[in-house]
Amino acid sequence: MIFAQSGSVLSLFAAHHTDRDVLGFTVPASWLQSVHPLFILLLAPFVRRLRTTTITKFAGALAAAGLSFCVMALAALLARTGDVSMAWLIAVYLLYSLGEIVLAPVGLALAAAVAPPGYINRFLALNGMFAAVGVVLGGQFYRLTAVLPLPAYFLALAVIAPATAAAVAAA
Repeated sequence: MIFAQSGSVLSLFAAHHTDRDVLGFTVPASWLQSVHPLFILLLAPFVRRLRTTTITKFAGALAAAGLSFCVMALAALLARTGDVSMAWLIAVYLLYSLGEIVLAPVGLALAAAVAPPGYINRFLALNGMFAAVGVVLGGQFYRLTAVLPLPAYFLALAVIAPATAAAVAAA
């Protein structure tokens, strides 16, 4: 759900609340979405070397995603007095990307590990289906920005991810 926010609320925040001027050139808001895949490409070789338990990776990935929205909540608070630096969104995408790099392969590995013999493909498909459900929920969750101030919206997302991380770590 958190990763689905890139195409909606983060892009709108970039367009309406971010100072995108660099040396007289206004960076299109849509270009900031490219930071996420760039971080994925640059960081994946380093993150894959993590040697820790699956639960720790899963909880850490969710905590990084939650922390990214804590940063976003602070940026939204600062944006009330004027546009904020693109560095805020870049920091959000960095944390967000770290979480995704760890979470995606761990989810696939867990799905394959718990699948009964002969059902691995079905369990991998279920993993993809749950990711799709998260994207749909994230898109619907965005509607709350019509009734919540942006800092509260981002803080709500920031609380959901670490709460899920704590529940996973406690399991």
